[in-house]
Amino acid sequence: MNEKELHELDAWIDGHIFGVKKCHHIHTKRLKNSFLKVQCLDCHGAFRDEGGTVNNGLRRYTTDPAAAMMVLKKCLARFDNESDDAIMIALVNGKPIVCSNEIQQGREAETLPLAICLFAKQLFSK
Repeated sequence: MNEKELHELDAWIDGHIFGVKKCHHIHTKRLKNSFLKVQCLDCHGAFRDEGGTVNNGLRRYTTDPAAAMMVLKKCLARFDNESDDAIMIALVNGKPIVCSNEIQQGREAETLPLAICLFAKQLFSK
């Protein structure tokens, strides 16, 4: 996948799996005698990392292993506790693939985070 496709998949996951909503509002903040235009953290997909640092922009689920694990946890939560379905991770021709009983046609990917994201899109698109 090229960089644009990876970015589009990251954005899809942000919106469809994590429910991040974007807005087009311009917010102003008053500083002494002037105004500063700022992006609202809640409206522009900002998030706090483990250390509490605010990061504006999109999480890179397709390339960041920690972010991909968050996606995998959402996939696991999607299955009912009484379900006998399981998520399987395997290597096919040396490339990772993620599938389940429900989604047997996983896609080979270059990296495990990307394989997890491709599986999640299949799972949450149903």
